[in-house]
Amino acid sequence: MEYAEQTDRSESHAQAALGLLKSHAVAPNPINYTVAYVHEAGRDPELSRAIDGLLTDGGQLTPDFLREAFERHFGMAREAQAVREGGARLAAEAERALSAAEGARSALDTAADEAQRLADRLEQGDTIDPRRLAEAARGLALLARRTAQRTEGAVRSLDAATDQIGGVRRDLDKVRRELATDPLTGLANRRHFELRLGEEIALARETGDPLTVMLVDVEGFDAIAAAHGPGIGDQVLRLVGKTLADGVRGRDVAARFGAQRFAVALPHTTESESGAIAEQIRNIVSGRRIVRRDNREAVGRIALSVSRATLQPGEDIGRLIARAEAGLDGRRTRSAR
Repeated sequence: MEYAEQTDRSESHAQAALGLLKSHAVAPNPINYTVAYVHEAGRDPELSRAIDGLLTDGGQLTPDFLREAFERHFGMAREAQAVREGGARLAAEAERALSAAEGARSALDTAADEAQRLADRLEQGDTIDPRRLAEAARGLALLARRTAQRTEGAVRSLDAATDQIGGVRRDLDKVRRELATDPLTGLANRRHFELRLGEEIALARETGDPLTVMLVDVEGFDAIAAAHGPGIGDQVLRLVGKTLADGVRGRDVAARFGAQRFAVALPHTTESESGAIAEQIRNIVSGRRIVRRDNREAVGRIALSVSRATLQPGEDIGRLIARAEAGLDGRRTRSAR
């Protein structure tokens, strides 16, 4: 994403972005700063709506929120850059391969023309001095060796181009995996989850099969992190993530959906069937214990809140997720009373 701005305006946006991050005690690393700068510059209305909505509701900018915003709004730029770089490497190798092949073809044409002229003279009954005939034969042999060398070079160039294609594919696969994965838990990130959920919604509409979305929150996560430190908080998230990853099957998609929120798409699953899955996940997580390394103190029981929503006729992805989130918000309100 490239912008052309006047220097004074860009400096103003930069200062505003740094001020926004400072006010929320967030480090101005490249990811956080990029999101804040684009928001302050008003270059991405969708991004600004998300940030303004969070702040209006009294929320805080957090590293998790900013990372997810970066993945959602700027991830495709990274993939496009990988495609451009890979394309440039392939173009260079292809040019070298074509040049070598052209050289080999030219040498073959020359050898063929020389052999044809010699054959024509012999057919016409020309008397050729044996020495000249031997000289012509040596010339043809030399052309044949040069042609073989150039052909070998063309083959090497084509092999190199093939290797480059494989390398570009591996690079793109790596970029796509990184763009689709939450680095802490190894699950899909929100961007990838919503892409997959959109595909499953379209398929469910065609087949009429049920599709249920399950949202999972870690109860009291902020208190756990405050009492035991962010490292323990990360361990809790990894535990929940691994439990979900171990429990998915077939086309199920498990993802980290927010700071302490997870999501699971369950194709071919009704809301009542998903209840058994939710209970199993709760039991597994609550049965695990996390122990601090410094003092061997055990963290308390990890409890999960789970909400489920099954796709309704004519419902889009936004409404489906909103209904699942409403269920979590209702549980949080009741527990706070």
